[in-house]
Amino acid sequence: MKLDIKGREFLIKNYFEKIARFDFNDLCDKNVGSEDYIEIAKLCKIVVIENIPNFNDENINKQQRFIMLIDIFYDNKIFLITSSISSLESFDSAQSLKLPFKRTLSRLHELTSLKLKLI
Repeated sequence: MKLDIKGREFLIKNYFEKIARFDFNDLCDKNVGSEDYIEIAKLCKIVVIENIPNFNDENINKQQRFIMLIDIFYDNKIFLITSSISSLESFDSAQSLKLPFKRTLSRLHELTSLKLKLI
């Protein structure tokens, strides 16, 4: 699936019937932002995000994008399936993002346990 976002092409490599699968780095380690995440949320009911790393002060930019991504998916009630190095309970955070990341973890718990209403 190719998306045209303000003249920029965003490719969803793994997409089928409102389900998309991404590697974490494709969403949070590239020049991707809120406009891209909003377009993904418009297309998808279910999103799989694989290989979510632990966060620290060295990958703070990835963590900031991830927080924004989860906020947008939460607002759009996107069901998430995730894989990560750590369980949600043991995720680390960059020092300056510890407080907002608590909200993100709460939202992740909710999004990964939503009951699907498939139409």
